[in-house]
Amino acid sequence: MYRSMRESIGVSLNYCGYSINTLNDNELEEAKKALLDQKIKVAPSLGIDNLKDRMAEGELIAAVGWSGDHLVIRDRIKALGKSSDIDMRFVLPEGSNWSIDMMCIPTNAKNVNGAHAFINYMYDPEVALANCKFVGYSTPNTAARAMLDPSIANNPCYYPDEATFAQLEVYYSSEEYEKKYAEVWSAVAASF
Repeated sequence: MYRSMRESIGVSLNYCGYSINTLNDNELEEAKKALLDQKIKVAPSLGIDNLKDRMAEGELIAAVGWSGDHLVIRDRIKALGKSSDIDMRFVLPEGSNWSIDMMCIPTNAKNVNGAHAFINYMYDPEVALANCKFVGYSTPNTAARAMLDPSIANNPCYYPDEATFAQLEVYYSSEEYEKKYAEVWSAVAASF
């Protein structure tokens, strides 16, 4: 639910020309109105798994997702025999969020040495390459990136240049954000 909330509100804020991290009540109200108005113009859908199937079937022309979702949708399109009908692409819109996955070790971990060994294993270039190809996410491992197909390794949607990074945002979080964004989301979700 949190992922849908932040992504949906973030897309709407971006559409309205605002930061995806605004706390301005007027800007949040405008984003809420845009999300509510979309119901009249499109058939909005919640939940990435639902979107994957609808994209693969050709029912949707656009959806918010991640690069790994793109691979799943592409594979479903192929499985349905619709590859010649549906040209599936992953794009990174201006002002989008900068999403990061990371490996962390909890402070109460029972096997810290094992956790470090696993992380080191995952950063081996061959393993990082296999993981990148499997999950469809970019790799921070430069040796693995060098082994990728150039169409992926040089794709600015997967590996943005400095100018693109400069206009991306990371979602902020605090009690104040959670409260304001939950209020907007409650009004939007209640309308579905």
